[in-house]
Amino acid sequence: MRIQLYKIGIPEINQIEVENDTNGRFTELLMVRNLLEEYGHEVFIEGNQAVDILFLFNGIWNAKEIYNVNALIQNAKQVSFINTDYRLSEIPRTPYNLHKKIDFYFTQTKQKIANIEQKYNGMPELACYKSNIPIKTNKSNLFIFGGGIRNRREDMLMYFEEIRRAYGEDLMKLFIKTSEKDHRIPIQQYHQELLDSRYSLVIMDQEYYDIGFITWRFYENLSKGVISFVDSRADKYNLMVTKNSFLRVNDPIELVEKIKLLELGNNREIFLEKIYNQSNEHTVHKINDLKNGKYTYKCLLNL
Repeated sequence: MRIQLYKIGIPEINQIEVENDTNGRFTELLMVRNLLEEYGHEVFIEGNQAVDILFLFNGIWNAKEIYNVNALIQNAKQVSFINTDYRLSEIPRTPYNLHKKIDFYFTQTKQKIANIEQKYNGMPELACYKSNIPIKTNKSNLFIFGGGIRNRREDMLMYFEEIRRAYGEDLMKLFIKTSEKDHRIPIQQYHQELLDSRYSLVIMDQEYYDIGFITWRFYENLSKGVISFVDSRADKYNLMVTKNSFLRVNDPIELVEKIKLLELGNNREIFLEKIYNQSNEHTVHKINDLKNGKYTYKCLLNL
């Protein structure tokens, strides 16, 4: 099939911006292109041509983007909206009634958030695509976290402070964006830091908890051999981890207790290897279906 990928707000892919991408907005688009091409499809990320499917990835709307998207829709037999950020869930109603021109709404929760047919997009799991990374045992960093503070500041600081009390500042690496300063680093550089880190945490804004919306942080960590704990309020539909998974934590104290347990002997390596080699005790997917992209491909193509 002929497939067009379009990131709203980014009409052209600039190599310099790709190299300095701090939040994955370019990375996810290029990974989808590579996945679809591997499965034999002709994929376009620029221009406007007749296609079988148009994938619209959420972004910042403005008058120009509404015009651009409407023009792309005219050349597509099927239009799918890919929602990877709950804050950018809306589709403009005026002036072209774009919300009525979307055939499928792909999102990252089982909860209904759109008035059209809704599907799960498999985008979080895409972080594991081509991730044949050996489990590294001699990692320097105990804990790592990268991302914006947003509306989770208080919770994040409590978790980070508890880890500091237990292990000190030197074993933590935080690449945080606040309202005052952006300490994030390009995503490819961040992935190198992940490869040298042992633990991380999935923590979200309250609105993400409320609707069970997940992101790719868990799978991004897993793909780099990082054990990723999950705040128990997250993932209420168990899309990432099972309900009673050891990886779920209720508070900062429980997080530190579990880290201490895994730090004993070679418990961490045994546990991580167990995650990689099974499908249902801690994670909800077969790891091989994530590494070869099969799971995400079937989601996006609605197979």
